[in-house]
Amino acid sequence: MHCHPNFWVLVIAVSAATGATSPAVAQQPPESSRRYPTPSQLLAKCPPDHRIEFVLPTITLYVDPNWLGPTTQWNLVHAYGANCPTWPVKADGLDFGPIWIALDIHTGLGRKLVRFGIGPQRPDKLAAAAAQAQTAEASRSPYIEDLTTVPPYRGVFGPGTRDPLTRIYRLHHVHTPPGADGTAEIVCGGYPEPTPVGLRGCSTSPDYTYEGLSVAYNLSQTDLPLPEGEDITSTDPKTEPGALLEFDTRLRAWITNLKKRSSSGRIRN
Repeated sequence: MHCHPNFWVLVIAVSAATGATSPAVAQQPPESSRRYPTPSQLLAKCPPDHRIEFVLPTITLYVDPNWLGPTTQWNLVHAYGANCPTWPVKADGLDFGPIWIALDIHTGLGRKLVRFGIGPQRPDKLAAAAAQAQTAEASRSPYIEDLTTVPPYRGVFGPGTRDPLTRIYRLHHVHTPPGADGTAEIVCGGYPEPTPVGLRGCSTSPDYTYEGLSVAYNLSQTDLPLPEGEDITSTDPKTEPGALLEFDTRLRAWITNLKKRSSSGRIRN
């Protein structure tokens, strides 16, 4: 996390090719009469509760196509037209859309913008995750650290600095599966209220490892107040850090559920 923690958007590209080839250019109709399928047409062809089987390098996930983001949906259209895949689809990564609905989130996180992507676990993260699993501290409940109070961020970001709106959190989870990161570092910046310069946003920085995947997301945060004092480390979902902890906890459970072909695709309270 060496760059300035501003709001950013991440979409991970997907390779959806499984041997299908596009028609030759000479066989296609003239540009004026050619009709291109759209993601909405592909989604309309998928039966209710359909799950597309995505075969990633480290895991197979069964995903409701309605939760997919625009990059993955368009890659499916480019590979298969308006045909809903009922066969395994090889992919290097996936992006997702409004998953706050799937996660049953009511704090406003991601309501105006959400970008969530998963991809292959980076080789350098394999050793780090294994080391963390061996030295993980015992904790009875999740908690949050305020990284603006420790080097190298102390005096640079946070209350009383030239960048008073930035918050940098480290979320600590319990019962983390072997090989997964038990923490997630989240950077939030900008004004909570919409302004001409943009929305307040919170994003993973860097990405983290879970279920053998590299996980990264970017969320708008315009409904919760800028945390001050003790609220900066609060786990209450009515605060910014607490809402992020709730989101990240449910996201991890959701990813685990996607390993099941029969998963409902939603997290319920």
